[in-house]
Amino acid sequence: MKLIVVTGLIGSGKGEVARYIAEKHGYTLLDHSAIMGKMLRGMGRSETREEKAKLRLEQGNTFTAEIIVKEIQKRGLKKVVIGSSRRPEEFLAARKAFPEAKLVVVEASGRLRYARLQKRVRDRPKDWESFLRVDKKEEKMFSLKETFSHADFVIKNNSSLKDLHAMIDKVMGKI
Repeated sequence: MKLIVVTGLIGSGKGEVARYIAEKHGYTLLDHSAIMGKMLRGMGRSETREEKAKLRLEQGNTFTAEIIVKEIQKRGLKKVVIGSSRRPEEFLAARKAFPEAKLVVVEASGRLRYARLQKRVRDRPKDWESFLRVDKKEEKMFSLKETFSHADFVIKNNSSLKDLHAMIDKVMGKI
């Protein structure tokens, strides 16, 4: 069983990393955010960051990880990449079930992440100060420093998409 968990700050490129691993390296992509979105839609609630935070409070910090672990076991999956992992409890729940799990942290400069977010329809900060507030809030809410402390690999995504893919391929050669 090969399990890769991808995390990073908002706008770092963690979604692209998870998608590329799935598409290029033949992994099944399971995503915390997608699970929460599906649940929220089923409840008739919006898929905002705030609603996802409320859902975590209601269901507990590991509920999406538990759903993912059960899905892996039920389907007998052998190569899985988990996207949108944020909280340390999510990664640790995955590693408890699958001790060989690897954590990949995706990093990018604040200015570059801000520029990427400006291109999005959702989660777009009004200005630099708003971006910094969201960054700080998410760090605290998700205990990101603790999550990042478990990293097996760090990918610095401060260049081109081609360079990012080359860095991912290099990491995949070590897994």
